[in-house]
Order: sequence, then C-alpha cells, then structure tokens
Amino acid sequence: FRPLLPQPPGGRPDRGGAQPPYPPSTEGKKRKVVTAACNACRKRKTKCDAQRPRCSVCISRNADCDYDTVSTETHSQALKRKFDELQQSKSTYEQIFDMLKARTEQEATIIMQRIRNGVDADTIIRHVEDGDLLLQLSLVPETRYRYDFPFITDMPSFLQLPDNVY
Repeated sequence: FRPLLPQPPGGRPDRGGAQPPYPPSTEGKKRKVVTAACNACRKRKTKCDAQRPRCSVCISRNADCDYDTVSTETHSQALKRKFDELQQSKSTYEQIFDMLKARTEQEATIIMQRIRNGVDADTIIRHVEDGDLLLQLSLVPETRYRYDFPFITDMPSFLQLPDNVY
C-alpha cells in the first residue's frame, strides 16, 4: 500500500500545484503481455519477457533459454502445429506400410533395404512414386482403332486417305 500523506499546500497536485513529496506509484504500470514464455521460465513459473534469443530472466540466471514456439504463436498454437506434424509423419509411415503390403516381393525387399540403410521415409515414398510415373511414361500407348465410323461409305474419297489428319 502507498502511504497516505496530507494534501500539499496550494491545492491538488494535478492542477498545477506543488508536486507530492512521495515517488510516483508503479501500481498503474502493467507488464508486457507475452504470447509464450521460454521453456525455463515455464518450468520455474516465473514472469518471462520473451526476448529472443534469450530472455532477461535467463540472462540474469545464466541459464539456457529455448523456445518451443516461433515468435508469433502461442503455446497452444505450437502444440497444435507439432500435433499436425506428427499426424503427417504418421501418414507417411502408413504409406510405406501400404507400399510394403501392395508391392511384389522384390519391390518390398528393395524398400526394406532402403529403410535399413537409413533413408528418410519421405524420400522412399518420393522414389517409389516417381518410379511409378516413369514406368507409366515408358508404356507404349495403344494404337488400334477403338471406334468404327458408321458413315465411312458416305465420306468423300479425298478424305479417305491414310495420311489424312481428319
């Protein structure tokens, strides 16, 4: 609490009178609201100013200061982002599992060798899918006619040439 003092001579201090003999109160000042504190301040449950790369509390304590969040997101947003990343990686491994089930024994063996060699899951998926695309490009398209034109007898003879594009 602030000490109660008598009113200074000359009226109220806010009307141009004399200044009060006590220091100004810091009661009205609010601390800066931060979106997410550093991990050390969260663990100690201390007030963090969220200065990056190190907050003032970690500097004064000479402690490691690291953040799970980027500068613009809250702690809950960072948790949601990490959850989405984990879901994405889970679906990547599910894709590899489905590839192992659906492929021939030889292809599944090659995929397993790449896994054992430490190749990243996304790289394996990209190689298999790109290989499938290359295989599709190397297939020769079918060239036989699929449609019998019923009015070929009525067609003029100059259009019935083999090199006619129409």
